[in-house]
Amino acid sequence: MRPPTAQAVNNGTLSPSVAGRSHVNSRPRPRHGSSGWGEAPLVIDAHDPDALARWWAEVLGHQILFESASEVIVGSSADRYPGIVFVPVSDAKAVKNRLHIDLDPDDLETEVARVLALGATPADIGQGDVPWWVLRDPEGNEFCILTPHKSLIE
Repeated sequence: MRPPTAQAVNNGTLSPSVAGRSHVNSRPRPRHGSSGWGEAPLVIDAHDPDALARWWAEVLGHQILFESASEVIVGSSADRYPGIVFVPVSDAKAVKNRLHIDLDPDDLETEVARVLALGATPADIGQGDVPWWVLRDPEGNEFCILTPHKSLIE
């Protein structure tokens, strides 16, 4: 398969994260800023992308949207951003993630218990005594479960 043209990537008909994939976005993505960038999925390296994608789909209440040998895509629906793309890697995770997912539930204690029951483990990354939980997914990626918020800033 030929790689996409820069024009296809830049005009939103092909998401930059799917460049080189055989499926093309049929709907334009929301555009932001003067450069015209759109929303894009978060990409997570995984030793077992299928298992980790299924775990995160269960945690988030999302579905598996696409599966291949090179990636598994999780999201609420195929036409809603952001999604999460899990890709295979062979190298081991070496340090704390610099980018992580924060979950903002209605009930902190209930959500922590639910996610721990699914296989998350508590993580001490030096956060000290804080009102939220830092956990690790089954492959060791840190994420947080926050105290409930009304908005991104409240």
